[in-house]
Amino acid sequence: MSNVTHQWFYMKKTMLSEDQIGPVSENELKDLAIAGDVNPETKIASPTRTKSQWRLLKTVPTLLQLHERGVAAKQTQKAHAKEAKRAAKQVKNEMNQTPPIPNTEGDSSTNKIKEFVQDYLTNGEEVEFICKQQKPIAIKADAVVVTNRRLIIVRPKLLGRFEFDDFLWRDLGDAHVKENLMGATFAAISIHGSHVSIDMLPKKGARRLYQIAQEREEQAVEIRRNREMEEAAAGAAKVNINSPAPAPTAASGANDPMARLAKLKEMLTAGLISDQDFEDRKNEILKDV
Repeated sequence: MSNVTHQWFYMKKTMLSEDQIGPVSENELKDLAIAGDVNPETKIASPTRTKSQWRLLKTVPTLLQLHERGVAAKQTQKAHAKEAKRAAKQVKNEMNQTPPIPNTEGDSSTNKIKEFVQDYLTNGEEVEFICKQQKPIAIKADAVVVTNRRLIIVRPKLLGRFEFDDFLWRDLGDAHVKENLMGATFAAISIHGSHVSIDMLPKKGARRLYQIAQEREEQAVEIRRNREMEEAAAGAAKVNINSPAPAPTAASGANDPMARLAKLKEMLTAGLISDQDFEDRKNEILKDV
């Protein structure tokens, strides 16, 4: 006998009552069992299969197996969806994760850069931070070397050679960082109008580089302000010397404070003395004025 001759009814519980649904074909009832629309506790009846007697679905092995198969399929589908969501979240986190800041120790190529730069440091100059580009291993990465006096961009060449450009911190300004999916770009402008830029840096390294540049710029502004005050004071002293006041004893060339200050500035510009040495000697000179 064909399935189309078997009709089924089932009871569907609502908030206030239990309603009879049907008739449905046997195939439709099987689909309902797989979908979970009828469950093991659902009452079912068929004029041909159960002689119109109401029975629980769980008493019909075929329907019960279909229901359990549907439940298992839903659980598997849910687990797959959960795993796919977790994998997608992991990929997103990995894309957003920034690489660690390159260290000045422990990395062979970084140590080579540091050794190279050491030969060009002036008296009292020290390496504070090194940040390398994020490039494929096969491509040599440029690096930014930060010292207490300069920003140095080092470019590796063939046969272990290096080239570099350096900029005194007091000559740099307008430092800024632009981040993107490939990393970050650090840029600044020299007082001489040249642009300083290096891209593909790790984001954390670029941010640290920006912080250092801002600190150095603030220090340079303070130094320029002090120099302007010194020049104004020196100018005022010169006016007093030319005024009709009692002429002071003329200072010899060796003891002339203006000449000593000028010489001191030349030594600072040449990197022969540090900013602190300049300040200490300047104060000593001004005490004698």
